[in-house]
Amino acid sequence: MLKWLWKPVDDRFLRGLIAGLIAGFIKDIPDFLPRKWFHVKQLDFWDYLGEMALGGMPRNFGGEMVAFLIELGFSIGLGAVFTCIVAPLFPTRHHLVRGVFYGGSCWFILISIIKLYRITELMPKNPITPLSTLAMSVCYGWLVAFIDHRLNSRTESLS
Repeated sequence: MLKWLWKPVDDRFLRGLIAGLIAGFIKDIPDFLPRKWFHVKQLDFWDYLGEMALGGMPRNFGGEMVAFLIELGFSIGLGAVFTCIVAPLFPTRHHLVRGVFYGGSCWFILISIIKLYRITELMPKNPITPLSTLAMSVCYGWLVAFIDHRLNSRTESLS
């Protein structure tokens, strides 16, 4: 049914863009639900990037959509970094483990920047927020590695 989605992609950069787009969008769905419906966590991923890129937390629907698009663009860029730099630099048969470590590393770098520059608006007040963002970052890395591997294995099997 979705065979068109798994067409072979020869270009590594394009594979990264596709993987980052799909994984970023999938990651944002469960990231959105705990805050908006269950009021469990304080910040979404697009709040982090909205604060850094726009200079303030998004306060209305328009601001949240702009922050969401910025975060989706950031996810696309991270997917390209994974496939073009990280994957060739650390070759392994365990590509999903590489993705998990990549997602966790991205989370750690983001949290380190927040702590280093003391961005108080983004420092979480409860332990649920950093744990949920860590889980979503690890899932993002796993998804990027999975999608990249699927697109790459289709290319290799056709050559």
